[in-house]
Amino acid sequence: METILYINGSTDSGPYRMKLAGLKRYARMRKWSVKVAYCARGGFDVHDLLARHNPVGVVVEACFEPDIVPAEEFGGLPVVYLDPSVDVGKSDAVVHKAAETLRCEGATPQIASVQLDFEQAGYLAGQLLDGRIAHPRRSRRVAEFGPLGLIRRASMRSSPVMGHRIVSAMEMIRARACEGLSAVDVVRHIGGSRRSAEMRFRETIGKSILEEIMDIRFARIFYLLENTDTSFD
Repeated sequence: METILYINGSTDSGPYRMKLAGLKRYARMRKWSVKVAYCARGGFDVHDLLARHNPVGVVVEACFEPDIVPAEEFGGLPVVYLDPSVDVGKSDAVVHKAAETLRCEGATPQIASVQLDFEQAGYLAGQLLDGRIAHPRRSRRVAEFGPLGLIRRASMRSSPVMGHRIVSAMEMIRARACEGLSAVDVVRHIGGSRRSAEMRFRETIGKSILEEIMDIRFARIFYLLENTDTSFD
């Protein structure tokens, strides 16, 4: 089984977990093994990582801003940068759709945060890396992922603790909706009675927990049908 390396500067955040889930989802189709490397400042050796894992390609996220590991350090291996905050030159990259995000941030009612589709970002990184491995000399490619879910400021202000739980529940749905996640699982994650959890979720997001899960599933189906060779079955 071939190995790909995912280099990341934070392995304890919701976005990281969702990006990794998306990358692993693509890796399963290609029968890749995904190895994760946390790059702490001052303790990161590219050559040691490559020797240890012998990857066929690398996905890199900013390790510690404003620094980033340049593609030249990977000895000619295919490299894709995932949501970089700095210029990565001629390297392939996955970036978020800034225009769509700005439109969401200017929406009414006001939004506390725009939930980006980080799971899709990880999947796209795998897709770009696959293409770069197959065609090392092709021109640079940039893939975009967009916003997928909005949180209202008013609801967040009324209960900061519950607001945090709803954001965490949204991250859970993004990462696991396509893996058999149920509304009951999300209610347990939020805490309290099912009625109170459902009411708070609907007040904050504007739809029920089950509706949000189904929306993510359908969005993933449409994306796979439009952008991959995956069959409808």
